[in-house]
Amino acid sequence: MTEQATKTTKDEIGASKTRMIFDLFLHEDDRISQRTDWFLISHAILFEAFASVAKDHHRFAIGLFGLVVGWLWLMNGLRQQWSSKQLGERIETADVMGADISHELRQLFERRRKKMSRLYQWASAVPTFTVTIPLACVITWVVLLDVPQSVMRFYDHGWIVAALALAGASVLTILIGRWLFGSFNKRHAVD
Repeated sequence: MTEQATKTTKDEIGASKTRMIFDLFLHEDDRISQRTDWFLISHAILFEAFASVAKDHHRFAIGLFGLVVGWLWLMNGLRQQWSSKQLGERIETADVMGADISHELRQLFERRRKKMSRLYQWASAVPTFTVTIPLACVITWVVLLDVPQSVMRFYDHGWIVAALALAGASVLTILIGRWLFGSFNKRHAVD
């Protein structure tokens, strides 16, 4: 009887692990969708504000904020894409999902890769919304802030302010992350 109880417990643990990984995979997808919505909405508002404000120093402040937000989103998106890929690979493995489910998932993903039209096979939602669109926004803010022209006119310090803002935002994000969560290591999966 004890052996049966132990076996049931091991089965329950295996089912719990499988469910946890799959729930995490679904949660990751939801987070990408939610973050993309907020990113697109906030940038639409910032672009509209940038276009409608009259004073140059206000435009620069809005543009600089847009550039920093776009940069942080791009860095976050690169990380999110890596996390999604890692989770996707894990749900295809038999030791995590069980032989039957992992086999079905591998076949499903393989059929999608092979049978999809070449016309749109190259397009993928996760890289598009986590990397490509944020990169396009960063480039747009660089152009709107006239950073390339600012670099050419070295005496104009707009490009220095933009570079310092990006570096400062990156360092601040790292410091806040460490302050809230300590140094990142294997035990920290917070995103």
